[in-house]
Amino acid sequence: MGPGLMQSKNVQKIPPSRIQAVRLAQSHRECKPIFLDTETTGLHNKAEIIEIAIIDFDGKPLIQSLVKPVQSNPDATAHIHRISHQELAGAKPWPLVWNEVRGILFRQHVGIYNAAFDLKMIDQTNRIYQIPTPIINAFDIMNLFAQFRGIWSEKFISYKLAKQEDAARYCGIQTNSLHRAFNDALLTRKIFLFIANQELL
Repeated sequence: MGPGLMQSKNVQKIPPSRIQAVRLAQSHRECKPIFLDTETTGLHNKAEIIEIAIIDFDGKPLIQSLVKPVQSNPDATAHIHRISHQELAGAKPWPLVWNEVRGILFRQHVGIYNAAFDLKMIDQTNRIYQIPTPIINAFDIMNLFAQFRGIWSEKFISYKLAKQEDAARYCGIQTNSLHRAFNDALLTRKIFLFIANQELL
């Protein structure tokens, strides 16, 4: 048996789902996406944004702002985010923050980890102030990672989703100060680039 044949047997075949995920990530990478994350008063249908961060393709901040909520931030949520009631009391209201956010998002390709949630929270917060929400050109990095990892769920008939910190751990990325918008946006970028920078032999 020649050495070439031995080497070919030792090469691990890349799963088709991973190949598709990497190629999709690389197509998104060509658009030089920006990355967004929010922190909110909860997960329910009356929750609103209390912090938002957007970073550019290179990881530089475009906006990082606390948001004064209409309703008080629950103590349990404050404990998770470590955002005090005093900090929020002195923050700008959403309409002022949204004016800046809307300008940043205009005609941009936006990567979000669990995009459905953040887009829902943007719309919910806008509706409090009767502000129309434009279409945001976003793609979901949580679904992208699920396809990259390739664990199939028969129950949901889809690839198994993962929390952001679990995805980071899988990719060998160190996590610091989770549940703050800026740090989570940076982590989203790192997970995305880990996938997009994979080499397909």
